[in-house]
Amino acid sequence: MFPSEKKSFYRFLALYILSTLFLVLVGEYLYYRYAIHKIEDKTIQDLRQAAQKITLELKKLHQSFDPLLEYPSLPGIHSAIYDIDQNYIIGDFRPPKIDFSKEIQRLEDSIVMVKKIYPHYLGAAYLVLSSAIDQKALARLYGDLALFTLFSLLIIAITAYILGKIFLAPLKQTITLLDNFIKDATHELNTPISTIITNIELFKEFHPELAKSQELERIETAAKRLSKIFSDLSFLQLHHKLKKQIQPLPIHEILRQRLHYFHTLMRSKDLFLHTDIEPVILQIDRSDIETLFDNLISNAIKYTPPKKSISISLNQERFLVEDEGVGIDPHHLPKITRRFFRANFSEGGFGLGLAIVKKICDYYGFGFAIWSRPQKGTKVEIRWKK
Repeated sequence: MFPSEKKSFYRFLALYILSTLFLVLVGEYLYYRYAIHKIEDKTIQDLRQAAQKITLELKKLHQSFDPLLEYPSLPGIHSAIYDIDQNYIIGDFRPPKIDFSKEIQRLEDSIVMVKKIYPHYLGAAYLVLSSAIDQKALARLYGDLALFTLFSLLIIAITAYILGKIFLAPLKQTITLLDNFIKDATHELNTPISTIITNIELFKEFHPELAKSQELERIETAAKRLSKIFSDLSFLQLHHKLKKQIQPLPIHEILRQRLHYFHTLMRSKDLFLHTDIEPVILQIDRSDIETLFDNLISNAIKYTPPKKSISISLNQERFLVEDEGVGIDPHHLPKITRRFFRANFSEGGFGLGLAIVKKICDYYGFGFAIWSRPQKGTKVEIRWKK
């Protein structure tokens, strides 16, 4: 799966799962409120029945002539009676706060009911009853909701994965076709580009009087640009498959060779080159260091106007390329190493150069930094040790 495909796939999964989970949670909340209301209704119904029984018992006690009266109580129900001034008379509990204006009220984990008594048996004007909410029913409710949530998450995740695969199938097919096209085009470009460059060198050797002609320089410049594009595409397609031959290399000599390779391009734009190259031996694959040099040098040439300067320095600490080119807007800098991203469309290219450079730096643990100011120029630094 390509990085862009993964990114789209994960975004789809996140959006689908979060939106669906939100709807599930809203549904669970509504069900929770309904279930709690149902449990409370059952408790209230039990209190109403208990109130009727206790009221009848109070009436009997009021009419009794026994010298010792026993306050009526029911299992699971607490009750107490108050006089007309809301003063506590007697009961098997004494709640701390009671609002006598409300018939039903919630007190911590209990439901409290206030029932007016008339006639005032035994001087009681109010009967206050309390019953704890069924904790077992609550535990079952919480357990059911937890299981339903886990089951919903599983179903949502599976559904999102399947839908994601279905919706992204056309994108995957398009990317695969594009990838195959790049592979085929790269393969087909190899031979003609090599033939053109080789024959240009032979032509310059056999016809030295035409070696510096503008027509031949234009052909050579165009061929080398094609060769650069071919190298970038080849790197993307084959870099992860090729076995690297990492060995100590005199990269200062390789850098001079690459500068000679780009000499025609620089001369075609009348660019001034300033170099400060020290001897450096580095453990690296030759193809990788050539690709790194080529991309940074060609970018500097491409985006530097005619008759401006390019400065290149190499030492034991770093490789630095600085130009007086068009520069890059600050808000583009964080995205500049993304594949196919182009901050400037004034020149051709696929936006692969810095992406490839960053990939090489990450592989070898090199430090990568870039500074740029629009219309002032760009500076790219590669540090051999982060």
